[in-house]
Amino acid sequence: MKTLCLRSTTVMTTTSEALNLFDPHRRSTSVLKTLTTATTISANILTTTTSISSTTSVVSILVRPTLSKI
Repeated sequence: MKTLCLRSTTVMTTTSEALNLFDPHRRSTSVLKTLTTATTISANILTTTTSISSTTSVVSILVRPTLSKI
């Protein structure tokens, strides 16, 4: 039986960088909303990882954040 090892990486950014990550064309004063969105995305990825690992012995997930320009 193989043991699944989960690794967590924390990235600290400035307020302007965090806002630009989600929408480079909009300036917002709601930092809390941005941080909440980032937390929700992380929680969804973790939930997906957990549900997949319960059905398979070895799981490899690669998440690459991309910035799309509208």
